[in-house]
Amino acid sequence: MSVNIKQLAKKIGLSPIVCSCGRRIHIMDALMAFFELIVKECREGNTVRIKNFGTFAAKEYKGRKLVTPVMDGGEISFGDSLALRFRQSQVAKMKLNKAKKEN
Repeated sequence: MSVNIKQLAKKIGLSPIVCSCGRRIHIMDALMAFFELIVKECREGNTVRIKNFGTFAAKEYKGRKLVTPVMDGGEISFGDSLALRFRQSQVAKMKLNKAKKEN
């Protein structure tokens, strides 16, 4: 079963954040800004570590050219690309496996 962020926020009862100036920020806006910041930092070559959760980093894949036998002498080119990688912390791994054993 798949659960999205909005469902998780509702499940634990997260309500809008109220700033000292009185402005209300919905938790979804705050979470999306947080995720965008992680992607931005990884794109710039930085690693983002969330203590007791895990580490996000971007991995670069070099472009390449492939020759396909299906097409007569056809070539397919792929440019350089980045992929977001996540490595869980040992604490998160232990909590995940503990929860699995309890069920």
